[in-house]
Amino acid sequence: MAPRPPGLTGAGAHAVVVGVGTHPGDLLHDLPSAVRSARALAEALRTECGMGDRVRLLTDPASPSEVLQALTEAADRAAPNEERYDAGVVLFVHVGHGLRGPGGRLYLATAATKSLTDTAHSVPYAEVERYLGDAAADPVVILDCCFAGNAREPGRPPASDPFAGARPDGSYLLGSALPGTVAYAPEDAEYTLFSGLLLELLREGDAGGPRWLTPGSVYRLLDQRLQGLAARPHGGGTARMAELVLTANRRYAPAPGDVEPTPADPDAVCPYPGILPFLPEQHHLFFGREEVTRRLVDRVRGTRPGEPLLVIGTSGVGKSSLLRAGLTAAAVEAGPGPVRIVPVPGTRPLEAVAEAWSAAVGRPLADVVRDLERGRFGPPGTRPAPGVLVVDQLEECVTDATGPDERRRFAAVLAAADGPRIVLALRADYLDDVLKDPHLAPFAERGHFTVPAMGDGEIEAAITEPARYAGLTWEEGVPRILRREVNEERGAGAGDAAALPYLAHVLREIWLRRRGTTLTYAAYQRAGGIREAVARTADEIHDGLDAAGRARLRALMLAMVHVADGEGRLVRRRVPREELTGAGDLLRRLADARLVVVDEHGGARLGHDSLLHAWKPLTAWIDEARDDLLRLRRLTAAAEGWDETGRRTSGLYAGDALERARELTDRTAGPAPVPVPAVVRDFVAAGERARRRRRAVTRAWTAGLSALALVATTLAGWALYENGQAASREERLIAREIAARAAAVRAHDPQTALRLSLAAYRTAETPETRAALYESAMTFAPVHLTPEETHREPVLNVAWRADGEVLAASHRGGRVQLWDTTEPAVPVKADRIAAGGTAAVAAHPERPLLAAQSTDRLTVWDIADPREPKRLADVPVTGGTTYSVAFSEDGRTLAAGSAEGRLRLWDMSDPDRPALRAERTVVDADLVSVAFTRDGHHLITGNGHGEGSSAAPAQVRLWDVADPARPVLRDTERAKTLITVGTHPRRDLVVAVGGGSTVAWWRLSDDGRELRRVPMDDLADSWGTADDVRSLSFSGDGRFMAGAVQGSGVIRMRTDAKTSVLANDPPMFPRHPAGESVQSVAYRPDGDWLAAGETDGEVRLWTRSAWAPSFPGSVPRGHPAGASAFSADGTLVLTETENADGDSITQVWDIGDPLRPRLRYTLPEEWEARYFLTGGERPVLLAHRWTGGQDHVFQLWEFGETGPPKRGGSVPLTAQAPRAVVSPDGRLLAVGSQQEPDVALWDVTDPAEPSRRGAVAAEMGGGLGSSGDLWFAGPHSLVTVEKGEDLRFWNVSDPDDPRKGGKIEGAALEEGAGYVTDSQLLITEDTTDEIRLWDLSRPAAPREAGRLPAAPGGYFPTGKDELATALSNGTLDFWDVSDPDDPLRKDGGVRLDRAVTSLNLTSDGRHAVTSPPYRLWNLGPEGRWTTPEFVTLEEAKDVLVPPTGARWMAVVREGDDVYNSLRDRTTFVLDLDTGRLHDQMCGKFPLSVPEDQWEALFPHLEHRRSCDG
Repeated sequence: MAPRPPGLTGAGAHAVVVGVGTHPGDLLHDLPSAVRSARALAEALRTECGMGDRVRLLTDPASPSEVLQALTEAADRAAPNEERYDAGVVLFVHVGHGLRGPGGRLYLATAATKSLTDTAHSVPYAEVERYLGDAAADPVVILDCCFAGNAREPGRPPASDPFAGARPDGSYLLGSALPGTVAYAPEDAEYTLFSGLLLELLREGDAGGPRWLTPGSVYRLLDQRLQGLAARPHGGGTARMAELVLTANRRYAPAPGDVEPTPADPDAVCPYPGILPFLPEQHHLFFGREEVTRRLVDRVRGTRPGEPLLVIGTSGVGKSSLLRAGLTAAAVEAGPGPVRIVPVPGTRPLEAVAEAWSAAVGRPLADVVRDLERGRFGPPGTRPAPGVLVVDQLEECVTDATGPDERRRFAAVLAAADGPRIVLALRADYLDDVLKDPHLAPFAERGHFTVPAMGDGEIEAAITEPARYAGLTWEEGVPRILRREVNEERGAGAGDAAALPYLAHVLREIWLRRRGTTLTYAAYQRAGGIREAVARTADEIHDGLDAAGRARLRALMLAMVHVADGEGRLVRRRVPREELTGAGDLLRRLADARLVVVDEHGGARLGHDSLLHAWKPLTAWIDEARDDLLRLRRLTAAAEGWDETGRRTSGLYAGDALERARELTDRTAGPAPVPVPAVVRDFVAAGERARRRRRAVTRAWTAGLSALALVATTLAGWALYENGQAASREERLIAREIAARAAAVRAHDPQTALRLSLAAYRTAETPETRAALYESAMTFAPVHLTPEETHREPVLNVAWRADGEVLAASHRGGRVQLWDTTEPAVPVKADRIAAGGTAAVAAHPERPLLAAQSTDRLTVWDIADPREPKRLADVPVTGGTTYSVAFSEDGRTLAAGSAEGRLRLWDMSDPDRPALRAERTVVDADLVSVAFTRDGHHLITGNGHGEGSSAAPAQVRLWDVADPARPVLRDTERAKTLITVGTHPRRDLVVAVGGGSTVAWWRLSDDGRELRRVPMDDLADSWGTADDVRSLSFSGDGRFMAGAVQGSGVIRMRTDAKTSVLANDPPMFPRHPAGESVQSVAYRPDGDWLAAGETDGEVRLWTRSAWAPSFPGSVPRGHPAGASAFSADGTLVLTETENADGDSITQVWDIGDPLRPRLRYTLPEEWEARYFLTGGERPVLLAHRWTGGQDHVFQLWEFGETGPPKRGGSVPLTAQAPRAVVSPDGRLLAVGSQQEPDVALWDVTDPAEPSRRGAVAAEMGGGLGSSGDLWFAGPHSLVTVEKGEDLRFWNVSDPDDPRKGGKIEGAALEEGAGYVTDSQLLITEDTTDEIRLWDLSRPAAPREAGRLPAAPGGYFPTGKDELATALSNGTLDFWDVSDPDDPLRKDGGVRLDRAVTSLNLTSDGRHAVTSPPYRLWNLGPEGRWTTPEFVTLEEAKDVLVPPTGARWMAVVREGDDVYNSLRDRTTFVLDLDTGRLHDQMCGKFPLSVPEDQWEALFPHLEHRRSCDG
């Protein structure tokens, strides 16, 4: 066979191989195997690949420039020249550490790289990409480093998948790691893992590989070899470069029939996808459709945006594969551009398109939805837009879409003239449905592209060519047999709907049974041939199940089937995750066999429509239940609509419709039921209850009717009622839509989310609107100060008047806007000040004065009345731009820093006549920041780097300005970079921040003459963001500091921590988002508000906390009976939190007024407490302190009405792990441990003087993990665990003489137990999802009683002699356990959509709280649950209700994901009366969404106000 083109052997191919193995310091470990690998690869390229002296090896390059210079020289040599007119190849290989820099960008280490964050001494891969992308040669890149997958082929723009962006004419990238993952270099190995395998391929070849090793084949072979190992490779590039010859495959066998076949490689990758469609990355395996692909691309090229092309084909003809693997790859090469696919439009096609487009172009989803709803795709995003958008399975829009309105919105998107070319794929048997739809019909009437059936030659290619590509061979005659079977299957009437999917499936089954590299006739026979392959695979799964498993399989498969209409047409149905509970084992088997696809959201669907006909048991099940499936489909649609509109009675079935629905659900009790979703059962049950109520009402009306007029009046009233119910349903739908939009924008625009949440709740009360209201109450929401469009210059400085009631914002160009912030939530724009040019501003610390210095003047303004500011002084200055001004603490001195190092000190004693006391040039660089220390006698100045090689570095200077006319320089310190400086208002601390958030701290010496740098750990000199910090501000009390991050919002931290903590592990808060880059921040003098000025001219005002009352920390759980984190009267609550230094602390909060929680007491740092004793008259908490070694002390602390608690006597204990429990009446304290021989009993009736009584002769034996090994079962019975197995009861009614009682053997072997105090019942878990009840009315002789079904931990006391049990399927049952021997199931049980692991009732019995997630439920008369839930709190970490009749709940939340998250949680106090909550929030935030913004968000809805009035 003739040799392939030269590839790397050609004269124009040049390589640069880099190996980096040594690094300075000990922060980045050396990689000696990297250098060895690079040397070996360079030698293999010279010899095995025939490159000779065209390979340059760099080992341990000293700088990035050395690598880039070598790359430049290689690219120049590979460029066309007079002797060689064609472009050559540049191969770049790097073996060493890979670093992930800002934004996830890849950096390649050099020998100068010191740490994993030292990008300054590393090669930016973006530069490598740029050098190679600009070269007049074809680039190939091989990266053996961590995060290699974060790179991309040179010249290719960013994209979310390999085919989402246009490719250059030729490039290929082969990496050792997938995006975001690490590579591996095994210890003591000669080579790295990836390079070692690559060397084996180049040197020895692969028997299963093709004749010529290419980048594409090497990637596939490496992927096979690395499956199941520590790393997986990354590969991608254009088809031409994927086929570039690297070297010959030295183990290629040209005549497989002449040798004994080798066993099949278990790690090989199958070239056939099975019954699933080909994916874009499998385009190299997609054969037989080349001509159809070419014609389709031509048709797509001939379309225009707004005129979609409809692609029609019968089921099974291969539409999805043609679009994914054919069009996607060919469109890039042929011109229409990158393709983006919407695989399934689902029930909300517009939202599906929006999600795909948002991901493709890099725009926020909310912005894309807004534009699409207005019939346009909108402006470009951060990534190039795809040229073609494909919507597959359009038939779902006419079978599953919610209605004509949804299709109308979708059609408007398809007709958008500013978007991409659009291709719609439709199953042919749904063409009539599309033509009948007034919104979609125009797209079908313009003409369409028909996907033809495959011819014999195309089928042959689809069978043989993928095998040939993968280095496999077919046994003679087998492809011909397969082709004949396809034609026979077509002739039998199935057509392509079954024939081609059956072929696809059997090809994979043959490959799984291959012998070596040969696909044999024996494998074909074992697979069952085309007709039997799918059925045989399904049979194997079915036959491997027991009877119960087969019944579950039937229910699962039928749940994936929809009968589309009365004609009986079948379509696949996506089963949501909520309906798949308990089916995980079946789904894994079906997915492994490629019969079912599980999507990223946990939903599942059949792999192809052909499965609806291929497996006889399924077809029999469908035939058996076809009528029921059709009825169930209609019933499910009605039930879901009823559920979505708030489960109002007006949406329920009645009469014959209800009777038929009840028959269907009742039939599910038979031996072969149709799977009925829980919402349908609830729907039918609600209909039955409504029917009973109507009958009762009808009887009452009939008895009272006496005249026809009364009948007519009643009927008219009923009609009005029904009309009102219809209007209510519409309002609920609108409210839910508004609430959903609030959730979508909350992360980046919390103020709009707040206003939308208020508007949604005002529209209708639903679980979603209540959740939106609560979420906004717990979210920081800024107030926006927005100038007119004509005055949107960037805000450069912000400053507050001394009383905080006026804010000044200095804009570029010299305009200073004043805002009246007397009511910060409703700011009022006041007058503007003309500063004579871009100015820095500062407010006087005591008087209503504002100073503004620009390039050529200093002006001083009286802003007592912001509507009429008065200019007091106007003094000319020279010397260039002013960057920063600051007042001293007493307001008598104003410092100004300007360009070229100019420092000015002004005497402001008389603001009408400012006097320049000092002016000097202090550094050969711009003086960008000034700040006075807290004593007002010292000034800190900061300058950035000067220009030129001899210019000044970034520096911080300390000046003595006690005499402003004679400033004295006391000290100078260097900084890496510097943009802004700050001084702590309560401590002698100085901070400087610069580019990339580089930070440094100094202490000011006691004599004020030195800046002493605070030691910082390695990697601690940055706040973790690559963006610059432009401005700093401390709160007046010194507890907080904020920084303006140029590209990503406002950074905040606690600054009352120890200095070492601030420097090395600063306690950060979640970052405040911003609309644009933030340039300046300033705390209001009282610290309650923070102003942030942005480059779009807007200022955002942030409160110190969210609107809802809150306190730091979380409320502890796990207290025994008779104890609670709340005091008995509900006025005090314990919290666990951390101080600024990261130390755990316990606090007591006064919540007598829940709207204003007040810190009552903080326990000393060495003390902790988890609960109050609830049996006494006054609040008493049990405090614990570890005194060192195994010595512990317990104390009872009693709280009075005011002041700190009164400490009682001590209870000592020696223990490694102490255990202490209190009796339910609060009179006895039992303490023990595994180190003590007995459990001591203490009388704590008088907390001030606890007295030791008797002791229980029992060691702590462990066991009962969730319940503990020591607890009280009533006031006079103590329970211990013996030998980790048994429960022992002790009678402690006489604590001086405790007596041994009965024992329950083996009860401690399970995970938990519980005691119901009111009923004297012990509950223990069994191994069979049951619980056992034990009668403890006589603890000396516990008696086993009845059993109840319950999941582990699923049992909850809900009242006197009442118990709730939870099953794993979401069922909650309620039991009367007054007779524990015969518990009775009570009416009112509910079936929830997920299992419950916790349940608590409010003290008034009106609400229940369940989790996960945390949901609040209304309880009606006799404790009946009302569905749907009152609200779901998805983000809550805990929800607690106080023990008294308080009408609020405590919700614990964690901070958002930030680079250095503060570990504290926050507990919010939320009113259960959401109407009252809405009114209170409106009192604080009365503004609505502006009408123009509303129109952009909801063009189809009338504007709705957020609040009344």
